[in-house]
Amino acid sequence: IFAGWIKRLENPDPVLRTEAGGKGLKLYDEIDRDAHASSVLQQRILAVVGKEWEVVPAKSGKKSGRPATTTREQIVADFVSEVLENCNFDQARQEMMKAILYGYHPIEVLWQKQGGALTIKKLIGKHPRRFTFTSQRELRLLTPSSMTEGESVPNRKFIVYTYGDSDNPYGRGLGQKLWWPVWFKKHGIKFWMIFLEKFGMPTPWGKYPSGALEPEQKKLLEAINAIQKDTGIVTPDSMDISFLEATRAGTITHQQLCDYMDRQISKAVLGQTASTEGTPGKLGNEDTQGDVRQEIIEADADLSDA
Repeated sequence: IFAGWIKRLENPDPVLRTEAGGKGLKLYDEIDRDAHASSVLQQRILAVVGKEWEVVPAKSGKKSGRPATTTREQIVADFVSEVLENCNFDQARQEMMKAILYGYHPIEVLWQKQGGALTIKKLIGKHPRRFTFTSQRELRLLTPSSMTEGESVPNRKFIVYTYGDSDNPYGRGLGQKLWWPVWFKKHGIKFWMIFLEKFGMPTPWGKYPSGALEPEQKKLLEAINAIQKDTGIVTPDSMDISFLEATRAGTITHQQLCDYMDRQISKAVLGQTASTEGTPGKLGNEDTQGDVRQEIIEADADLSDA
């Protein structure tokens, strides 16, 4: 309906459309705050960032079917290597690969003139929620004066790493798969804490005599609160305080729910659970799971290869 007036391309992420509540991609920050999700995401990212890298000259003899490297091409390759080694390239790659979670991640390039050449001074990661795309897939920066369509950015000022969908500039990050396991785990832990408070200690039950005035009832409640805070109390002999022991039945626990969600998170990020939980009994699939993880690392490395 508004295609003639609004030039921005909306992010088609179904989770953001139903659960973000105006937060946009900031919603997925909550996934990164989960200890297990953050750990497996970091494991996947650092597995690539920790690899050695090199700049291969064009027409390099290192690749089959190509002629030997020329002097000029080697000079260019050496120059690029020197520029990348003298800036925060590893840190930038680590931030850039957060696109695995968000779907895309922009990196701002700060240029400088050095020795008659134009080099990179620093690469700065920017949160993707600060950007949007046009229908022509052009990156735009959201500013206080343009919060809907954003402002155009200079050429060669930003590098955008897109993950999961080459047809969608917003990509398809793992946040779409991780949100619900993290959400259920988060609420499972909340109810687990309530459960421990309820079943871990008896509930004080105060009884006041019939006709007790409101100040007396208030004193009884204060005495009960003092019990819950593990402090000493003094009450009149007309007050009666006893404890209700809670009982429960069944074998399913909150811990089993949280452990199950952690396994789903590991599978979504690493393709397996052996690298985070081991393989109970070593049923013969540990090597296979290691191969799956290695294939994911190689795919991430190839995707980030410039």
